[in-house]
Amino acid sequence: MNHVPAAPAPRLSAISRLRAWASVAILLVAAIISFIDRQLLSLLIDPIKHDLKVSDFQMGLLVGPAFALFHALAGIPCGWLADRAGRGKVVAGGIALWSALTAASGFAASYPQLFLARMGVGVGEATLGPSAHSLIADSFDAKRLPLAMAVYSTGVALGAGLAFAFGAQAVSLVGHLPDSLPLVGTLRDWQLAFVLVGLPGLPVALLVLLVVREPRAAGGQAQGAAIFAGLAPLWRGNRRLILCYLAAISALTGSGYASHTWLPAHFIRNFGWTPQQAGLMLGAMLMAAGVAGALAAGAAGALLARRGVLDAPLRVIIAASLLHAPFTAAVTLVGAEPFAVLLMAPATFLSSAFVALGPAAVQAATPVALRGRVAAIVLMVTSLAGMVAGPVGVGALTSFVFGDDKAVGLGLAIVAGLLSLIGGVLLLAALAPYRAAILRLRTAPD
Repeated sequence: MNHVPAAPAPRLSAISRLRAWASVAILLVAAIISFIDRQLLSLLIDPIKHDLKVSDFQMGLLVGPAFALFHALAGIPCGWLADRAGRGKVVAGGIALWSALTAASGFAASYPQLFLARMGVGVGEATLGPSAHSLIADSFDAKRLPLAMAVYSTGVALGAGLAFAFGAQAVSLVGHLPDSLPLVGTLRDWQLAFVLVGLPGLPVALLVLLVVREPRAAGGQAQGAAIFAGLAPLWRGNRRLILCYLAAISALTGSGYASHTWLPAHFIRNFGWTPQQAGLMLGAMLMAAGVAGALAAGAAGALLARRGVLDAPLRVIIAASLLHAPFTAAVTLVGAEPFAVLLMAPATFLSSAFVALGPAAVQAATPVALRGRVAAIVLMVTSLAGMVAGPVGVGALTSFVFGDDKAVGLGLAIVAGLLSLIGGVLLLAALAPYRAAILRLRTAPD
């Protein structure tokens, strides 16, 4: 993505490798917390449907657009703050907001109330990605960036895995608590699960303030007053790359969210699993195969980068995405439970590549002064499109096409498999313009 002279590049101060990795570690914790809060809802689909008397389609809207809409709207202002302010403070404020509103989801007594609470969670979580991505990119050189970003990105698999595993236990735990609790009153089991999962994020916000150091020197933040300053030249010089990349990552995001949202329902409805069984198995799979896949992708990207391959992150994502398509479709198409579980391992491993290396690819091709805003735009577009296409697509097929709750696996196979294939093909078209953008950025005058 082209060099943009609209604002002077922020000055980067030298920070120790230990401090840089400490920031990655605490941002990883924040990412885990965010995905626990975000993913818990997928374990509670059936009890919420029953209590609030809504359809799979409405639940798809709740999982997808309710979160993604405000997450998207808040993204660019949060990216602008990341380019101008102390990013640790931005992240800490966001964690406090989304944790409080996750807990507040537990007091929702109707579908519209829960919808509004999930919108607020989306606003809070919009602060994390732009700040974390740009901060990590400012802290590591090009050869170390893929691995550092991959380590941070394991928070997606760890957070989703912990949401499934410990979220399932939280659902089980609240079933043994009294119907009425002091200061809380009478809550349904799924409502209390939101409260228990949301509150632990508040001390993490304080930890971010204490640990994360800003790598941009004092006074070195981007100074352009306009929120969109510098973005127009970037777009004019990189239209093909931007369009192909955004469409590809949107498709891959949709595939991932579809699986995370509907796999528990598939195992519960078709194999007779309890939410606790589905949560433990899916959580363990994400924390093992998902984390291993992210780290393997990061290591592969770093190895290729050290060998001088300019488009290393995209090459790794393409290979993983094209391999992922048949595996993710097969998971819910096989009728035998043991084979479905077995196929989940390679599907989960391969699905982590774009999560691990997508942010590294974007940051490596973005001028320093625009890193927060570009990260925000990418996250805004891909999250909104992916969270709508994936969860809502499966819910629509189940409700309107098949008319059978047990057909959720077929809908998931169609949506997740097709989106993964589309993502890999679109990234192939992005390889040449991505290499050109990297070369222009590296040879541009400071």
